Amino acid sequence: IFHPVFPSNAPEDMPGGAKPDGLSVGTFGVPNDSKRTREIAEAVALLRKRGRRVRFLIAGYQANHFLGHNRDLLAPPDTESFDGPTDRQSLRAIRTVDVAVQLRLHALGESSGVVPMLIEAGIPTIVSGIGAFVEFGDAVHQIPADAPPAAIADAILAAAPSGPSPDAMR
Repeated sequence: IFHPVFPSNAPEDMPGGAKPDGLSVGTFGVPNDSKRTREIAEAVALLRKRGRRVRFLIAGYQANHFLGHNRDLLAPPDTESFDGPTDRQSLRAIRTVDVAVQLRLHALGESSGVVPMLIEAGIPTIVSGIGAFVEFGDAVHQIPADAPPAAIADAILAAAPSGPSPDAMR
């Protein structure tokens, strides 16, 4: 499947949304078990229990469905879903997060279209240290594929202030 990488310096008619106060965490793509979306949500819930103000954005096809089935963890207004965004809307959503979490439980030989977009936009990105994600090297923050929610939460906090190597991201 062709995965284009769109530049983050999109036209002026596409301003990025304003980043809210606190930490803004996003995950992009179809939410499901193989992408560990539930565990990412649990990590965000843990951060909130620790007293952190965290906005959580899930953007991708079936995002509203996922949010509807996980209301126990995720409650508006600090959780948003963006179901089926266009490419331009995805770029806008990417600009509103401080950290992105793009995990995979298993490597099936695929890469990710959104990870290069996040890197190009300068967004600190956490990935599973497996498969094609390993090739991103120091441009991403890698964690074990089976990292528990507490470790994902810790990785979010570690990536937020400084992120991966800016030189590697460039």
